[in-house]
Amino acid sequence: MTALKTYIFVYIALVGVFGLLYTRKHSKTYWTTFPWFLIFVGILDGLGLLINKTLGVSYTKLNFYYYQLFVIPFQVIYYFWIINRNMITNKRLYYIGSGVFILSVIIECFTAFRLQDYYFSSFSYMVANILMLAHIMRYFYQLSKSDRILFFYKERMFWVSLGLLIFWLGSLPFFGIFNYLFINYQTIGTIYYKVVIIFNYLMYTCFLISFIWAAKEK
Repeated sequence: MTALKTYIFVYIALVGVFGLLYTRKHSKTYWTTFPWFLIFVGILDGLGLLINKTLGVSYTKLNFYYYQLFVIPFQVIYYFWIINRNMITNKRLYYIGSGVFILSVIIECFTAFRLQDYYFSSFSYMVANILMLAHIMRYFYQLSKSDRILFFYKERMFWVSLGLLIFWLGSLPFFGIFNYLFINYQTIGTIYYKVVIIFNYLMYTCFLISFIWAAKEK
């Protein structure tokens, strides 16, 4: 299980490369950014692993700020954006949600300055999770009201949203009480952590399936 966690960045990057090769002949749309996004996320996760191994001892909070201020916000805002590109209603939730999330990140970042021990950004993660679920539910609702529901499994956004739903909803209890869980119930936290890793792989596998359907549409 440790190897699965350590090398998940390789799987993410490979899914991105697969998508890039599988959809290379498609016309340029907002979906063109998705494979590149995954490749970049894989690189960022690999860099985070390197930072933790080489600088983690001397700079204990460096990896926290790396993810808190850049990696996680980058991913969350992108997912908000690509889901909203599939919406047929106004984009207020995207702009308001993105603003609220960034504000929560900044607030939590300043809070962490005063902490000496290891700390996970549960507050901003919870905000991101609630907003992410709201975006996903809006997509599924709009899908259910259209004729596309008859062939939902052919929808690229369906598989992307399903993957996001699996990971974000499945990991909500874990990351929401992460600090409390590992301080008071470390055994349960360790088991749940392994489950979350599986959720992570399932999410990126759903992304991979979305590329396959995209190629079939071509």
